Amino acid sequence: MQHDLIGAHVFPHLSQSQRIQLIEMCFAEELRVIRCKGGALYSGLDSVLSELSNRYKLFIVSNCQSGYIESFFDFHKLDKYFGDFECSGNTKMPKQDNIKLIMDRNSLGKPLYVGDTQGDLDAAAENGIPFIHASYGFGKVADCKYVISALSELASIIEKIGK
Repeated sequence: MQHDLIGAHVFPHLSQSQRIQLIEMCFAEELRVIRCKGGALYSGLDSVLSELSNRYKLFIVSNCQSGYIESFFDFHKLDKYFGDFECSGNTKMPKQDNIKLIMDRNSLGKPLYVGDTQGDLDAAAENGIPFIHASYGFGKVADCKYVISALSELASIIEKIGK
């Protein structure tokens, strides 16, 4: 869910100003915890990113608040694999627009998007790019041509799409 929509979803009983105040406190605490403790990573993430980054340019597009990706990078030291990133917290725009920003900013000719929600699929479709559904992730999608059930499958499916 886009970062600026979370407050209304989680705290519908509060006024808009109360939601904003509370969600900003939650976001600040979340960033602090991520910088100090990181998060649970999928098994083999570092090796998969290393392999992929040797063959492809990698980017992150997220619905998160400003500072989230940087906090994640600070703790896990994975920024070395990514050429650029964007999030709704920085741009105040939805995912499909942020994907387009990354595509334009980095002159991407044949990008694809890996995600785990219907919103990810829809955002990729809005940009006319292939989508790989990470079915082991957070959400579900209605119908998807490319699906992985484990992170270790990502390189082979990217190869398949490229042919």
